[in-house]
Amino acid sequence: MNDFETKNYFNQLAEKWDQHPIEPDKDDQLLQILNRLQIQSNARILDAGCGTGRLFHLIRAVIAKNTPFYAMDYAFLMTQQAKKKKAQPIYPICGDVQRLPIKDNQFNIILAFGLFPHIQEPKSALIEFRRILKKNGKLAIFHLKGSRSLNQFHHQLGGVVRDHFLPSLKEMHILFHEAGLKVDISEDLPDKFLCVGIKE
Repeated sequence: MNDFETKNYFNQLAEKWDQHPIEPDKDDQLLQILNRLQIQSNARILDAGCGTGRLFHLIRAVIAKNTPFYAMDYAFLMTQQAKKKKAQPIYPICGDVQRLPIKDNQFNIILAFGLFPHIQEPKSALIEFRRILKKNGKLAIFHLKGSRSLNQFHHQLGGVVRDHFLPSLKEMHILFHEAGLKVDISEDLPDKFLCVGIKE
């Protein structure tokens, strides 16, 4: 996996990304996942790997109207598209989850939807996520496919993402433990992958 190639791949797709939205009919399923996190209305949230803002309207649905949230992607053109979404106030950041440009202990919730297979150094990213979480903060890694079908999908797409694989739950548990996160929710189903860790 090459970070530069991955970043370039998503930058090239950014302008037309919303013409073919990810799982456009799955808002209910995504909202169920957010509700399981028991997000407080005033929570500080980071949407990590936000892309063009697929989750923005759903995040806005579970927090107070004027509560800001933060969104980050390492593909600059993705963040530019995200800025156009009507879910203000939002603070978009262009940055790398393996080297987060964020101070310690900042967030109650980190959402990583559709992100994890594209990270070159997953352990480094998890350590960084833990660093910026507040005590008892939660990291949620989730997809609307199970690991097997998602990995098959990326392999079939070919090109840059051909070998972008989501770890199994067993592998994810090891990574969480090594990063200092306690596993709270752990599911790998045909239509959903959800792994939630807590910073104790």
